Amino acid sequence: MRLHPIGFIFVPAFLISITCFPPCHLWASGEAPSKVLFLSSYHPGFPTFFQQVEGIKSAFKDKSILLDIEFMDSKRFPDPESIDLFYRTLSSKLSKLDPYDILITGDDNALSFAIERQQEFFPQLPIVFMGVNNVAKAMEQNNNRFITGVIETVSMQETLELITRLHPETKRILALVDDTPSGQGDLITFHSYEISFAPVVLSELSLTNLTFDELATQLKRLGDGDVVLLLSAYKDKNNKSLLFHESLQLIRANLSRPLYHLWFHGMGDGVLGGKVVSHDQQGKAAANIALDILDGRQPEDIPVTSESPNVYIFDYNEMQRFNLAPSTLPQGSIILNQPYSYYQEHKKLIWSCLGIFSGYSILVCILLINIRHRKTAQEALRASEEKFRLLLDSTAEAIYGVDTEGDCIFCNPACLSLLGYKSEAVILGENMHTLMHHHRKDGTEYPENECLICQVCVDGKGVRVDSEVFWRTDGSTFDAEYTSFPIRKGNELVGAVVAFHDISERKRVEEALIEAKKFAEETSQLKSEFLAKISHEIRTPMTVFLSAIEHLIDLDKDPEHQRILELADLSSRRLHTLVEGILDFSKLEDRNLELDERTVVLRNSLEETLKLMQEKARQKGLRIDLKIDANVPEEITCDDYRLSQILLNLISNAIKFTEIGSVQLTVSQNDNNLVFEVRDTGIGIPEEKYETIFEDFKQADNSITRKYGGAGLGLAIARGLVELMGGQISVQSQLDQGSAFTFNIPRKTAAQG
Repeated sequence: MRLHPIGFIFVPAFLISITCFPPCHLWASGEAPSKVLFLSSYHPGFPTFFQQVEGIKSAFKDKSILLDIEFMDSKRFPDPESIDLFYRTLSSKLSKLDPYDILITGDDNALSFAIERQQEFFPQLPIVFMGVNNVAKAMEQNNNRFITGVIETVSMQETLELITRLHPETKRILALVDDTPSGQGDLITFHSYEISFAPVVLSELSLTNLTFDELATQLKRLGDGDVVLLLSAYKDKNNKSLLFHESLQLIRANLSRPLYHLWFHGMGDGVLGGKVVSHDQQGKAAANIALDILDGRQPEDIPVTSESPNVYIFDYNEMQRFNLAPSTLPQGSIILNQPYSYYQEHKKLIWSCLGIFSGYSILVCILLINIRHRKTAQEALRASEEKFRLLLDSTAEAIYGVDTEGDCIFCNPACLSLLGYKSEAVILGENMHTLMHHHRKDGTEYPENECLICQVCVDGKGVRVDSEVFWRTDGSTFDAEYTSFPIRKGNELVGAVVAFHDISERKRVEEALIEAKKFAEETSQLKSEFLAKISHEIRTPMTVFLSAIEHLIDLDKDPEHQRILELADLSSRRLHTLVEGILDFSKLEDRNLELDERTVVLRNSLEETLKLMQEKARQKGLRIDLKIDANVPEEITCDDYRLSQILLNLISNAIKFTEIGSVQLTVSQNDNNLVFEVRDTGIGIPEEKYETIFEDFKQADNSITRKYGGAGLGLAIARGLVELMGGQISVQSQLDQGSAFTFNIPRKTAAQG
């Protein structure tokens, strides 16, 4: 009886499993190995099989894995009888073997078989697939909690683009295909790019309609504008099957045009090139997923990998045949059968020699550069020392340096001169604290551990001393101001530098200034007391005098007498105002003036103040306006009398120096301040007089006093009162345009007060 051919696949399966994965290597550690079953869609002679196994082997290396392999041989025997025979044989084996820990399937048919028989053969067994072209079916397994894997995605678009770029004369690309499921699936993908690559025609040579002999005839007839893309050529219309290498030999024997492929098998055997699927990488990716699952990760937590790790591969012999230069290929392309140049054959030796030569050359260059740098550094050091000595000798400030023991290491002529030494050699190496810092000014001993200069040599912190006594070599002393900073060599403290100068004359001047200030303050105090006393003596009789004049004006109606009395009244009132100003100014200077704050209605207070000025303004034909911004509170807490006094002084001045126009008082709020502005249209003030007009007894121009009167106390008192209330006053003015006096005081509402 003749055995069915599929019966022979199991012996090779066993041989391959023990050849690829020697048992002694896989569980030599004594651990119980994990059992993995690899179910291949094809047979051991199929060109992609060993690539897949090599990928699995590289991932399982040094792992405790026992791998069994079963072959469906569905490429050569796709008929139902053969599939049924495989089913019955596998069923018998699985019933007699220990359970597997995981199943790996290779290509579409094996995955379809595993899904159909999952509940029967592989219930709750993790399944990892690879090499699957049916993307839809593969992605559906994201919903199957036991199945995951790696899709075999062909680089159809990239390969078609490659063909049109490398062969610009191409008019037609023919897909060579049979009726296998994988071939027909790739054909659908091929035709989906017809519009994208127009006017290049995407056609096909299908073994569904041709015998292998008819295919050979068709291949011979292809013209210069044709390129062939091999998809699948295992079986013709008469069900005659050829192995891959057999069909490739037939194609190469009859084809004079470029042949491209989407898979690695065939590369180097007559296929020009393409962006191809790497079954080695497919096997490695699937095996790594299997290892993750064996380590405890659930298949449902591992999404199906949809990206296929494809690479550009070309055959150098075919490139020569069609005049393609390596420079025209995509970057990173792999070229098979490329002859090695002398450089490529001996690249390691050449680079090793170059490396050694370069190393010695660099070493020589470094030594030369080092010698040159040392010479340059020595010259720079000498120049630096000369500059340092020149600077040290030229500076008027006395400078010396000490080491960490306090011994002198250098000094300049100014230092020698101040200390009374004639030569640097006398003090070099001597302890400077002992020479010139040994006693305090009162003659008591100055311990070295209390000396701040010595402390710098210990803690490395710089110091500045405003006044200290230094001793000369003749025993005399002088007051000195000095600074001392640490000297460091890298991170090491090696000493300190001291710079000092004689401040004896400055000390005498400072003492004289202190005495002068004290005298001035005493004089100012006497002046203030005198003014206050005189003003008090004048104010009492002046009040009686004013009352008497008012009474005489009422009694005596003689016009001439009236004129004289009114002149006397005006002069008396000016004198009275001056006396009041002097008293207020005296109190401000003596800081004896206290504020009497209370709650006031601001608008009422301001209107009462303006009433006092209305008659004076009317006599000059001027208008007084009041503007209060809406955000200003109605009630505030302040010294109403002093606020009115400030405003009266400012408004009175404004009226005095304004002949035509108006005077406007504006009140606004800025942050937490109330802002008052008195603006006039008068004669203005020169900018250089802005500051002096607020000084006591000062006016912008002496001629003003003669023309307009006044003693120059009003603005000084106004400034004093504003500052007493916690505010500031300023002026902005233009000559012949007017002036604006602005002051602010802290805003205190009735609630705050």
